[in-house]
Amino acid sequence: MRRSFGSSPGGERSIWYILGWGAIVMIGIALVWFGFFASGGRDGSEDADASPTVTTAVDGYPTAVPTMAPPTRLPTQAQPTSPLPTPTLPATVTPVPSAKLVAGDSGVNVRSGPGTSFTLLGYLDPGTSAGITGKYEDWFQIDYEGGPGWVFGDLVAATNTDSVPVVQPPTAPTSRPPQATTVPTAVPPTEVPAPPADTRGIVVNSYSVRSAPGPFGVGAEIWFDLNITNKSGNTIQFNALGTWVEQTGQFQKSWSYSSRAPNQNLVWSDKIHIPAAGNYNLWLAIEFSDSMGAKLSGPIPGIVQ
Repeated sequence: MRRSFGSSPGGERSIWYILGWGAIVMIGIALVWFGFFASGGRDGSEDADASPTVTTAVDGYPTAVPTMAPPTRLPTQAQPTSPLPTPTLPATVTPVPSAKLVAGDSGVNVRSGPGTSFTLLGYLDPGTSAGITGKYEDWFQIDYEGGPGWVFGDLVAATNTDSVPVVQPPTAPTSRPPQATTVPTAVPPTEVPAPPADTRGIVVNSYSVRSAPGPFGVGAEIWFDLNITNKSGNTIQFNALGTWVEQTGQFQKSWSYSSRAPNQNLVWSDKIHIPAAGNYNLWLAIEFSDSMGAKLSGPIPGIVQ
């Protein structure tokens, strides 16, 4: 009795044995294939910076889950900084001090030119200040009543005179324009009060009017000379000393706001301009610091025509 192949118990076991080994081999090949492709490293051509993967199991099979790479942080661009502008300070301008003068204790006469031969324009009281506009030798030019005037430098205190320009003086003394030629009527003196009982110790050594009695021209220079001494034991102060015209009260103050110590002399020369024709009496007069006046010497007649 024949038996067919595999019908025996031993044959059946051989077939199942072969099928079991075949299944194992197939599973192994599948595992190798899956592991090769799942690892992503087939030929090592992937970028070196590829995101890493995380393997998880789904239904018993490994599954690769890619992880998110952290975002690349771009470098912070430095903001351009612009320097703050440096403030420009205004240039410091040093002002140039102006030249000035102050009249001394005796005041000072103002003349039309730098010299006693020029016309007397007026007078600056002691302590009066004025701006200096020019100079010539020992004289300073100032702005006096809207025009140029000149004062003697030794009788004033001047400052900042280094840059004062030198001014050429007039070629000839100027005179004031003549006024009305009518003979004035006699008027009581207005500048010199009635003489006191005495002259307070002032003694006149000499007083004269050059070329008196003239005649002198209208507005011409009439020169006079004086010499006095304080014979008292006290210092005598006075507001004015000079020639006084009896008929008009005109007072040429040659010295103003001054004083004389005991036994001190004063010798001086000056001139007066009488602006109208007539016959006049000229006196040497003084006005003391209390405004009381006295006629010291005279009269000397003068004819103006």
